[in-house]
Amino acid sequence: MCLFLKCNSKLVESGYRKLKCLKCGFEADRDLIGASNIRERQSPR
Repeated sequence: MCLFLKCNSKLVESGYRKLKCLKCGFEADRDLIGASNIRERQSPR
């Protein structure tokens, strides 16, 4: 899922080890996105 403004759009591969949101254009390294997803799941709601 996209991290930028929580637009909740799916990400697609965009070059080597990068993912891009087709809805808002956010692009980042896939490891950074994965770490953010893990942190999000671990934090209390």
